[in-house]
Amino acid sequence: MIDQQTAKRRGMPAVILDGDDTLWQTEPLYDEARTDTATYVSSLGIDSQEFEQRQREVDLERAASLGVARVRFPGSSVEAARSLAASHSIQLKRRQLRRVSSISSEVFQKKAPTDANAADVIARLRDRFQIALLTKGDEEVQRKRLADSGLAPLLDFAHIVDQKDEDSFRYVLSRLQANPLDSWTVGNSFRSDIVPALSFGMRAIWVEADAWALEDAPEVADYTGRYLTVKGLDEVPDLITKAGEVARDRS
Repeated sequence: MIDQQTAKRRGMPAVILDGDDTLWQTEPLYDEARTDTATYVSSLGIDSQEFEQRQREVDLERAASLGVARVRFPGSSVEAARSLAASHSIQLKRRQLRRVSSISSEVFQKKAPTDANAADVIARLRDRFQIALLTKGDEEVQRKRLADSGLAPLLDFAHIVDQKDEDSFRYVLSRLQANPLDSWTVGNSFRSDIVPALSFGMRAIWVEADAWALEDAPEVADYTGRYLTVKGLDEVPDLITKAGEVARDRS
């Protein structure tokens, strides 16, 4: 059952926020897990820098079939260690490969640091917009990250998907009964957060922050003039306000 406060907010324009590396920082956690694993495999005779480079390559290759599955990242570390060991005639024991997987899996247990401005940004937007989370990843992992962030009570809706596409944004806005033309998407991945929302008719703000290599979008230039850019999440409320004032002046 929808409570009265939630019902009153239905129909308001929406701001759909990304999770990983927008509301909370995860890319550094993966880097740390990769480096910790590299330190361990170096004790087995494998060059740590060579391992880190190979792990990144394998992880991108496996993403084509495994996507955001939780098993992908630690499995990529195991595959990288196994292939490098074979190329250097090093025999790895099963317990050593299990240790490689275990160290890499710690990325899912650690708390992702919440952006220092996230709560304030949401609070500043809530008077005029419904606030939704649309994030990509493993359901259990993303639920933990949302809970750890402490932001859940500030959201009107949260939706976790394997891949973000136009239908993902359509679904969230339908649940909020929000008009896409009056609503915004905010995220650091141009490919996942910006492109599909623009295709659906939403307005977009790209947060220029670290993103997983798979999310790099060569088509950025194709969307010139159709989105706004910020260096940090704290710039978003003022930019949306300014955009609204410009739109009113033109009307």
